[in-house]
Amino acid sequence: MKKIVFALMLTATPLLADESTEALRKEFEAYKATAEARLQSIEKREGRSEAATTGESWKRTMLGFEFHGYFRAGLGANGEGDAMEAFKAPNAEAKYRLGNEAETYIEATFQQNFLSRELMDDDVDFFTKLTFAYVTPTSNNNTFDTTTSIREAYAGARGVWNAKKEAMFWAGNRFYEHIDIHINDFFFRDLAGFGGGVDDVLLGDDLKFAMAWLGGTIDELSSSGTTYENDYHFNKNMVDLRLYDMDAGIGKLALNADIAYFGGDDFSPTNKVESIAGWAVGAILSSALNENTANRFSVQYGVGAAENFKTVMTAPKGIDLPTTPVIN
Repeated sequence: MKKIVFALMLTATPLLADESTEALRKEFEAYKATAEARLQSIEKREGRSEAATTGESWKRTMLGFEFHGYFRAGLGANGEGDAMEAFKAPNAEAKYRLGNEAETYIEATFQQNFLSRELMDDDVDFFTKLTFAYVTPTSNNNTFDTTTSIREAYAGARGVWNAKKEAMFWAGNRFYEHIDIHINDFFFRDLAGFGGGVDDVLLGDDLKFAMAWLGGTIDELSSSGTTYENDYHFNKNMVDLRLYDMDAGIGKLALNADIAYFGGDDFSPTNKVESIAGWAVGAILSSALNENTANRFSVQYGVGAAENFKTVMTAPKGIDLPTTPVIN
């Protein structure tokens, strides 16, 4: 009798497994059909205008979880066999790269896209993104400090504004307008920081509008991933307005205007930074020379708290700060 019962159990187990597998298969097929239908709807919208595609492309949000990363690391020595030092011109804002980077720098980005049926049925994309950074200078053998920081931590939602489905609302800490000349790691427009706003508001067929309130990120790392050379960097408040993807015949034109204010800081009995306001305007023309080469031309002008085109204020280059620095 025991053998009969045992045999029945062996034959019943695969039947249960087959039923469970079939149920999972049907659920997956239903999810796939919903996702494909939504993708077709998105492609129709994007067919009307390519302006709907951004860094958080709608097509990419079909993945629930995404990982992106960047790192640089190398070994170098000077002519005497000591640890390498990155070459940098006196008082320059940035150094050149490729063989001239005396640190290991890592960025790891984790993005979770929320794909519930309710959101998908309403054509809403909601996501959260975290970017962590890690740097170990190699210019000194035994005296360096390893530094970690949170470079991004924000949430975004697209499709919640029925009249402008392509618009994306965001809030948190973000690489916002983080534009560099890559060969020398110089960020000529660097509005990375805390805040919130809306991107990709379509005006007409192609022109887009964005607005954001921003306050600078204060940690030990500069935009290029190296540690700050001095301790004098301060947060400020900015309002950024942009018009972009404007057809200029030879490329796409972006216009921006910024208003900035810093309220001053008495960060020790002998150190004071005065309050100051400022504004800045700029234009960036991006042109594709061929399918592998592009050119970017930028003109910027800023005064006061907005003169450095960043969300933080830093001490001027080439100046030895007195015991009581006054930065304005």
